[in-house]
Amino acid sequence: MSSPTVLTIAGSDSGGGAGVQADTKTIQVHGCFATNVITALTAQNTVGVQGVHEVPSDFVKRQMESVLSDLPPKAMKTGMLASSSIIRAVIEQLRYTYAESERMPPIVIDPVMISTSNHTLLPSDAIGELCFGLLPLARVITPNIQETELLLRCLRAGKANQHHSNVKVGELVKEQEAGQGDRIQSIQHMISAGQEIADILQAEHLTVLVKGGHLPMSKEALKSSLRDVAKGAEVVWKGESNGADVEQEGFVEVLHAYRSQATDQRSNSEEEKYVVDVMVEADSRIKLFVAPAIKSASTHGTGCTLSAAIASNIALGKSISDAISEGIAYTQNAIISSEPKGEGHGPLNHGHISVRRALPVPSNNNPHPFVSHLLRSTAVEWQSYVKHPFVQQLGRGKLDPEAFRHYIIQDWHYLRNYARAHSLGAYKATSFAEIQAFSEISLHIARESEMHVEFCKSFGVSLQDLENARESPANSAYSRYILDIGVQGDVTELLVAVFSCLLGYGEVGLYLQRKLEDGSGEVKLEGNRYKRWIQDYSGTDFQDAVKRGIRTLEKRIEEDPPSPARLARLTKIWSDCVKLEAAFWQMGLDKS
Repeated sequence: MSSPTVLTIAGSDSGGGAGVQADTKTIQVHGCFATNVITALTAQNTVGVQGVHEVPSDFVKRQMESVLSDLPPKAMKTGMLASSSIIRAVIEQLRYTYAESERMPPIVIDPVMISTSNHTLLPSDAIGELCFGLLPLARVITPNIQETELLLRCLRAGKANQHHSNVKVGELVKEQEAGQGDRIQSIQHMISAGQEIADILQAEHLTVLVKGGHLPMSKEALKSSLRDVAKGAEVVWKGESNGADVEQEGFVEVLHAYRSQATDQRSNSEEEKYVVDVMVEADSRIKLFVAPAIKSASTHGTGCTLSAAIASNIALGKSISDAISEGIAYTQNAIISSEPKGEGHGPLNHGHISVRRALPVPSNNNPHPFVSHLLRSTAVEWQSYVKHPFVQQLGRGKLDPEAFRHYIIQDWHYLRNYARAHSLGAYKATSFAEIQAFSEISLHIARESEMHVEFCKSFGVSLQDLENARESPANSAYSRYILDIGVQGDVTELLVAVFSCLLGYGEVGLYLQRKLEDGSGEVKLEGNRYKRWIQDYSGTDFQDAVKRGIRTLEKRIEEDPPSPARLARLTKIWSDCVKLEAAFWQMGLDKS
């Protein structure tokens, strides 16, 4: 099957980061064939625009005629259109080429009207042509916050006037630049604006994507806004590329702790911000795409890239919703994986998906891609493990002492096999550094076992009791599974097998600590016979060990990136061990 053609109608960026250059790179990397109609030539770089040379409208029309007559597109997108005469030329050629007998391909319109600094980029008459002439042809519109506000002003005025020529766009632009009138300041405002634009245009199958990059909000503001939005809105966390989907509050506490130490993305005093893109479909379905704001200087051409990605996905036959969702993910990854270029706002890494990797590389925005993948793959099992009834009862001090005694006896036997597994790691390691690391862990576990014996004594369990006790079936199944991985697998597989214990207990410690601090009464220390256990696993020493474990595993995966088949194998090992860990809690609870 031949690759579908996607036409981009936009300006040229001599710096290569935006315009038809960004569009072409994006379209090509999606497996489509890019054709261009250039509306303006610009002299620009990462610092700014030094000059603009508008292409005559009749030549824009000629370009369109040449391309459309020979290379019919499956989808189209528009960007910078420069003037009212160019917009009229585009509309005329589209209507001429696609008469009623031939269906017009879907058009994604990026209404390039207002800059980040709220300056208008189009003349007033061109804005009128865009609103009343081009937008009714759109399948998808992708305005930012300020562009959405201006579109609404124009469309409302057009609705109120019988003739669009009576709309005084220039005055509306001045009001917009002065900050007058209705402003979009919340997610609900974005939803309402998108719905109103769709209602006024009354275009069949129109989808409005209001981009929220100019409205970053704190986690608390986000939670409050999500509570206030209209019922029925679907919330989609688009943080897979940076681990945000598994860092939501109450899901994985340890990754929050690791990120704060592992990245210099923001200072301790700088609160993490979130952005929301709002999609309003023709049938009034609403979808909210939520993701952490990415702090990067490589953002030049973001809007061009997103709209080109959406158009490419549509050309490939994907639904509008999927085209937008995947376009957002692609654009986020293009920012995250970019490298600094120039003295100002540099370009995105449009080619990041041309190098097929099962996992992204660690970055400031995503320091733990492998661990995030593991947790994402076992979301339900993970929650069953770290929030097991054994843990909940222990946190409240209500756990049956006999159940805890049975658990700590079996844990002593598990520690012995845990140490043996790390000794296997030392045997299989090929560098002195790894041999030393595995050996030191084994020795540390041996020392910890002595402290464990003393801890057991406080619950009436002697060393002789420990030695005389038989391993439970759940304990044997788990221990032998890890040792079997150590024998038949390699060092990476063994690290994954033992990692669920380290990460899970670190998570339980932080989870219980958070519940203690939130005043809910679900966890208490006063009068809790398991106080020391909670403090040990939430304490600095153990949490530092968890962070070292994450760092070690991520570094190993980065240095030896897994193939999809290899990743599937590692994921299965992780999944099996998470289930076996939950079974270990249940063994304690059942005293079996």
